Amino acid sequence: MKGERSKMSNITAFCCHNCLYGGMDARKRGRAEAPGIWKIEMPCSSRVEAIHILKAIENGSDGVIVLACPERTCRMIEGSRRAEKRIAKAKKLLAEAGIEPERVALVRAEPPVAGKFERVIAEAKAAIKKLGPTPLK
Repeated sequence: MKGERSKMSNITAFCCHNCLYGGMDARKRGRAEAPGIWKIEMPCSSRVEAIHILKAIENGSDGVIVLACPERTCRMIEGSRRAEKRIAKAKKLLAEAGIEPERVALVRAEPPVAGKFERVIAEAKAAIKKLGPTPLK
């Protein structure tokens, strides 16, 4: 079912819509998908709150990736920086709970990312996979 989390998805990716499609014609947009990733599109990465990250881990994600625009190209001016601060807060809370903060990654990429989504997040995904399953499973 569309929007439902796949049992094979073990990493949650909160993705900035502008970073994914940045100025692309709607008819030319590629599908931004990667195996093992549950993608959640947001208007801006700054919409991600620490609670979203923590809930994703609590609900069984082995890790969380936040895809954001580089600071200098963020259409919301402060969006990428706000996301970075919120990710830092989530990492601190995870560490206090005894969970590796490395399970959360910020990936900044030049838009549009849609056609190269899997390649752009591959490094962060590999680092999370090395940690193994979340201890909450």
